[in-house]
Amino acid sequence: MNRLTLSCLAVAFWVGSEAALAQVLVPMTAHEAFHRIDPSDTGVQNARIMTLADHGFAPGQVIRFETVGDYDNGPGADVFSGIMAVFSASTTLLGPTLVNRVPDAIDAGTDHLTIPTCPGNLPTDIPQDFTINPSGVDVIIPEGAIYLFLATRDCLYRDNTDPDGDFSVRLTLREISSSPTPTLSMLSLGAPHPNPSRDRITISCSLPAAEKVRIAIYGVDGRVVRMLLNTTLPAGSRDLVWDGRDEAGSRVATGLYIARLTTTRGALDRRLLILR
Repeated sequence: MNRLTLSCLAVAFWVGSEAALAQVLVPMTAHEAFHRIDPSDTGVQNARIMTLADHGFAPGQVIRFETVGDYDNGPGADVFSGIMAVFSASTTLLGPTLVNRVPDAIDAGTDHLTIPTCPGNLPTDIPQDFTINPSGVDVIIPEGAIYLFLATRDCLYRDNTDPDGDFSVRLTLREISSSPTPTLSMLSLGAPHPNPSRDRITISCSLPAAEKVRIAIYGVDGRVVRMLLNTTLPAGSRDLVWDGRDEAGSRVATGLYIARLTTTRGALDRRLLILR
């Protein structure tokens, strides 16, 4: 095994029976963020940004993401290890007071609903991000992705420390997908658009095989506001439109709602914001 050092990234290559698989270890400081930051938080750095092509990664490839090590989230020992990630078409990262700081973010599947800031309780979630844990997650690099943003999954950064300096994320090339389009090979619920909206929001979904599908809009209290779809569908992609009304046909109030896709393969959520 040959190990090369490129900036702060350690890159390794293993030659298998079929192809060479790339692996990259990216050190983290426990202070990086691409989400909205609480105004009182003074311990934040900009997200770690990787250029995918520099490490042999390209759209259509399946990448295994895993966290390595952990960090201290406050008093006590190193016990936290969550990392957030998002693909982007550019390196643009807007100011920390904004929710959508990555204007060129590209959706890669399931959104992780990030918690509000501490202590201000401000919304932070963007629909294109995903979460990484020690157990790992496989993600297909989406079309148009050139960069990867990495951030510590937290709501307050100023008290984070990493005494043993082991906090990092490992990316491993698993395979090259037969199709560069993730929606043809996996269950997905696309980023709603426009979002926020005053009324109509388009929601895209994709099924890898025919199955029973339920897509509903929920309030933050967990009740069903509107059932959009509850039937068996063939494999493929389709768009649904929510007109911002409940089951009775009344316009819903300003606020946060959840679009949930449920099948036998699992459930996926997206946040929707209605502004009247």
